[in-house]
Amino acid sequence: MNNFIKPAYYIFCLLLAISVSQCKEQNGDGKQTATGQQERDSNERSLASATGTEFTYLIVVDDELNTPEFRQSLSEILHDPFSGLVSKESSLKPSFLTADAFSGLQKRQANLLFLSSRANDDAMGVMLEVFSQESVAEAMEGRGILTDKNLWARPQQLAYIPAQNENEILETLRQNKRLLLNMFDRNERQRVYSIIYPERGQNEKTEQLRSALGVQLKIPAIYRVAKELSDQEEEDKLLQTGLKTFFWIRNDTRNVANNILVYTQDYTSEEQLTQSYIINLRNKVGEAFVPGPTDTSYMQTEPIIEPAMSRSTLNDLPVVINRGHWRVEGDFMGGPFTNFTLLDEKNNRVITLDGFVYAPDQAKLPFIKRLEIIFSTLKVE
Repeated sequence: MNNFIKPAYYIFCLLLAISVSQCKEQNGDGKQTATGQQERDSNERSLASATGTEFTYLIVVDDELNTPEFRQSLSEILHDPFSGLVSKESSLKPSFLTADAFSGLQKRQANLLFLSSRANDDAMGVMLEVFSQESVAEAMEGRGILTDKNLWARPQQLAYIPAQNENEILETLRQNKRLLLNMFDRNERQRVYSIIYPERGQNEKTEQLRSALGVQLKIPAIYRVAKELSDQEEEDKLLQTGLKTFFWIRNDTRNVANNILVYTQDYTSEEQLTQSYIINLRNKVGEAFVPGPTDTSYMQTEPIIEPAMSRSTLNDLPVVINRGHWRVEGDFMGGPFTNFTLLDEKNNRVITLDGFVYAPDQAKLPFIKRLEIIFSTLKVE
């Protein structure tokens, strides 16, 4: 059980306040009392928003661990390539800080990993303000990970590995890599969701999509409608591609273009959920509806790079996920895409969410992950 020690509210009685806080929040077996939990919940609501570059986490270590060799070992163990990206970007990118520099804005980082390799080093000193000595000793003995949330900001995820030496730290990370990264990823998606959707409620574009396609997808306010089928020529293209409906929204800045295509088709066979069918349909849609910078150019899937495919569920709907790279036929533009093809058995249809990004000379992963967070808001009627 994590034992959280409250900061003193009055500077002139710091030591007394900490002592009283400990007595108030812990009972005889080191567990937090109901009163302590209520106070903590109240404090969490008043915390500042967590900060940090999106999809990153901060590793805090003692000076003794702050060596190029140890950082390299950590990076190799924790590297987690995001499927479908040629750049092999890690799903979460670490940065490093020594414990003696951990103060001020650094405490508001969204995802924190503390590592200590000996008793009473600087990293452990910080963590003993969060966890009891008993729980730290137990974790050190059993090569475990201590976790807590929303200590100095929200949403914030903290993990701590106390160990006897560097090798024990590295071994604990090897054994718990997936658990640790999934924990940080969940917290980061929660944080980025609140950035994408700073305001509650639906906007007119969300309602426009619902009315046109019969699906609810929470469209961020910064996106605009690029294309909704209207005239006869486009309806003819719709028939040629085998689609029932088509919708295109996008967000453009000076250096980045984020695009989301939403299209549906009647469900007729399981073949529609195979990779070859999905990519072939994607190319038909690109040629029909996504023009390039010239009259004869259009978007296609890059054939040299095979998309990475996986299967999952999204809001109880079976989904086939393909991530790969797109290019413009007749031009030099290109970038990553993520394609979610879902089976909506209730309405006997297949729904496709296809997001693609143009972001030359920039890391691509944050944009793709943002698109997939938007995809996660899908609901069918």
